Amino acid sequence: MRDKNGDKQVRYNERGGPVKKISEITQKKVHRVKKLSLRLTTRTFLFTRLASGETLVLLFHHEGRISLPGGGVEDGETVSESLERELREELEGVSFVPEGMERSILLGEGKVLRKTGPKRKRRKYVLVVGLECTSLLNCYPREPQHTYVRVSGIDATIKYITHHTGTQETVKTLYISALLRLKKYLGRN
Repeated sequence: MRDKNGDKQVRYNERGGPVKKISEITQKKVHRVKKLSLRLTTRTFLFTRLASGETLVLLFHHEGRISLPGGGVEDGETVSESLERELREELEGVSFVPEGMERSILLGEGKVLRKTGPKRKRRKYVLVVGLECTSLLNCYPREPQHTYVRVSGIDATIKYITHHTGTQETVKTLYISALLRLKKYLGRN
């Protein structure tokens, strides 16, 4: 199934969970995105399920925008390898649930166009991933310019992103739709 831009849409099964896990994204897809002159990047919603039933989600602010841990997929790297490398580079003290990277789920994907100057634009293809951690309470950023925010609950996270003015609307939309899918997925598992 394709959307109005001709991009393939992510399908979800009847239980609300994504059909695809990150480990299932093939190198063929990586090469296809790169042929379109798009930079393939990952952005990750790290979450922990608390004993109280709430879900703790990690966000960070960078250059006045809400962002998520992640980064570009390097040549010769799988999406899973890139995701693990980027999270280890950006976060100190992060620990994943057993089989963490294998359990990471694709929540959404889409093209993002970001202005980097008056006449310069950066085109990216973003994969938004959900990844469960054993604890986000002991996790902190490696880079001092990043301010991390731990938000309790998916609905509170959506509200936080919705009311943040510095973030591009297409990115907000991508993040919010990914959080809604994560909420549905967590409600069923």
